[in-house]
Amino acid sequence: MRYLFFDIECCDGQHMCEFGYVIVDDKFNITDENILIIKPEKPFNPIVRKKLSLRTQTYNKSRAFPYYYNEIKKLITAPDQLILGYAIENDANFLKTACERYNKDYINFKFFDCQKIYTKYYAPEHALKLDTACEKLKVDTSGSLHNSGYDSKITMLLAKAICDDRGISLPEMTVDCRLCAGEIKSGVISDEATKDKIMRALETYKKNNDNNLNENNKYLFGQFVKRVCAENKTKKNLYGKRIGFTEGYENTHFKEMLSLVQFIADRGGIYCKGAKHCNIFVDDCAQENDKNFERVKRQSSDGRAAKIIKLSEFLKMMEISQENMQAASFPRDAAFLRPVREKKTERNYIENTGSTLREFFGNINADRLKKSNELK
Repeated sequence: MRYLFFDIECCDGQHMCEFGYVIVDDKFNITDENILIIKPEKPFNPIVRKKLSLRTQTYNKSRAFPYYYNEIKKLITAPDQLILGYAIENDANFLKTACERYNKDYINFKFFDCQKIYTKYYAPEHALKLDTACEKLKVDTSGSLHNSGYDSKITMLLAKAICDDRGISLPEMTVDCRLCAGEIKSGVISDEATKDKIMRALETYKKNNDNNLNENNKYLFGQFVKRVCAENKTKKNLYGKRIGFTEGYENTHFKEMLSLVQFIADRGGIYCKGAKHCNIFVDDCAQENDKNFERVKRQSSDGRAAKIIKLSEFLKMMEISQENMQAASFPRDAAFLRPVREKKTERNYIENTGSTLREFFGNINADRLKKSNELK
C-alpha cells in the first residue's frame, strides 16, 4: 500500500496553478515527490498572488492543465493507494473545476482529510489551518507555505506526528478515522461522516416512527430536500413552480411531506422551505400566526402574490388522491444518500428573489455598468 499526499494552489482561489505531491509507504518513507507548475490561463488575484512562493512569469511560462491531465489522473488513480490531504475537499473541487473547464473526464477518487483527522483527535470544537495544526504538534513549518509541494510534505509530516503522538501506524489511523474519509465521483463530493449521521437518523426514525418534525426528522427532511430528484416519468405540470406549505402542516406530517416533495420533483416543481418566494402556497387550514402563511401574506403586499390553494386542490392538480399520498411508502434509504443537487447561480438568485431570468441578467449588466462608471 502506498499513500499519496497532494495539495493544489490556485491563482484566484479557484483555478489551478500548482499540483504538488509526495508519496510514502506505511512507514512514512518518501518514495516520490514533485510539483507540477501549471499555467492557470486566468488573472492572479492580488491577495492570493502575495501568498504564492513562485513568480507569476514562472506560472505563465508553463503549460496549461490539459498537458498535465494524464499525469495527474495516473497519479490519483494508481492501484493499492490511499489519498490524503489537508482540507482536501477544496483540492477535489479545484480538480473538478479544471476538468469541467477543459472538457476532461472527471477524476474519481476516495480520500482522507487530515484536517478532519486532526480535529477528531485534538480540536473537536473547530477545524484549524494547516500551520496552526502543525504548530500544536511541533511540526516544523519554517519553509514556504502556499507552495503545493511543500504543503503536501507538511501535511504528510503532520499525519506522521499524529501517528507518533497516538502510538498508531498510518494504516491504523485511516481505519480509526473512517468517518474522516470522503469521495469525489462524477464531480460530486460526499463524505462518510454525513452518510453515517443520515443512517443513524434513519434508524432513530424507524424505531420511533414519529410523524412530527422533531430534531431528528427535521435533519432527515432537510437532507431529503437537498438530494431529491425526479424518479417517475409523469406530466411536468408543475414545471418551474415553487411550492410552499403551512408550517403547521409541515411540522405534523413528516412522512406526507416527504411524499409531497417527491411528487413535486417528479412533476418539475420546486419545494420552497418556509414558503419563501413561493408562487403556489398550499394552505391546510393555517392556524393564526403560522410563520409560513404570514410570510406569504407579506410577499403578497410586496407585489409578488402567491396563488393560495387548499391541499385537496393541490393534490388534484398533481393528479393524485389523498389516499395515494398517505399510502406512499417511506423513501428508500438511498434517496437520503443521493448526491446533493447543484444549483446554478442564476437559479439560486431567481428562487431567492422571485425574479425572472431576464431580470437576473439585467441586474448583472447594471452592476457591470455601475463599476465601469466608477472606474471612469
